Amino acid sequence: MDNKSARQTTGMVLRWAARVVGVLMVGLFLFMLIGESVSALIANGWKPSIPALTTAETLEFLAVIVMIAGAVIGWRREKPAGCMCIGGGVFFILVESIDEGRFNPIWFSFAFVLIGIFFLIADWLSPRSVE
Repeated sequence: MDNKSARQTTGMVLRWAARVVGVLMVGLFLFMLIGESVSALIANGWKPSIPALTTAETLEFLAVIVMIAGAVIGWRREKPAGCMCIGGGVFFILVESIDEGRFNPIWFSFAFVLIGIFFLIADWLSPRSVE
């Protein structure tokens, strides 16, 4: 196996690893969102209500939305998706750590950072089309 095909194979493996882990993480988020929404509806007597979020929770939710968007966009455009996943993950950890007053890494934000790293490496290893 020559160097070019080894790079392409490694890029393809990382691309698919990022996609699969991204789908799992998006699915986990949706599962948790639906579960929390249903439990809140039950607790409120089936009356919908919007929960009051702190500033930190709002910023963390926005970071999660950016990470999820990155995981979805990664199916077509790896470089922006990788930047979104890494940026959202780092921002989430930063907000959580400031809110807690100590370094407080959350496992799923690290999973999205890993997805982003995989997307960026896959993009870097991909052959460039000459136009």
